[in-house]
Amino acid sequence: MKKRLALALGICALVVFSYLSSRAADERRTLKRAIEEIVTGDLFFDDGSDFSYGVIMETPYEAAGLLIDNLHTVDTLWILNNNDREKPKETWRVINSLYALGVITGGKRFTSSTDYVFPEPTFVYVPFGDSPAEYRKFWLTRKGRDKMPFYAVWPSRGSIYIAPKDVQEKVIRKWKDWYKKEGKTYNYRLLRGDFDFTDKEILD
Repeated sequence: MKKRLALALGICALVVFSYLSSRAADERRTLKRAIEEIVTGDLFFDDGSDFSYGVIMETPYEAAGLLIDNLHTVDTLWILNNNDREKPKETWRVINSLYALGVITGGKRFTSSTDYVFPEPTFVYVPFGDSPAEYRKFWLTRKGRDKMPFYAVWPSRGSIYIAPKDVQEKVIRKWKDWYKKEGKTYNYRLLRGDFDFTDKEILD
């Protein structure tokens, strides 16, 4: 009798374990799909209300880890007018991953100083003219050379300017350090309103 009971309990435990494992795997796949939609789609200017963000906020710690795994340095200097559908895919993934991290953390954004020397300005304003190198310096350094973000946006045009490599490396390292030290206990919350066009960011 005891052997039968033990066998029955063992079978029940195995069934429960299999069910929980399958459910966890399904949830993981759903989370990965939601993140993939965000980092590859046109959700860069989303306000956090999209369905994918709802999925992410069910397990924000795990989502943040996956988004941080997407981060790496890029060679792209700028993406102009946000209408270049031939933009480098990996660069777009990184930018969208950083944007999503800002959205799910209530506006957290890491910045850094740089040793990069920008070219001397020769800027003369021409309506709808094209001086991307100088616009890049202006938008990236508008809060100072010691608080440079990974990327900056010219709001009225949707142009994106990307920081020098040393800033990129430091920002990525700060995200990884933050995740290791605070990721599990952080008070994740969606930032409503476009992240790049507000003053709600939490600079660190």
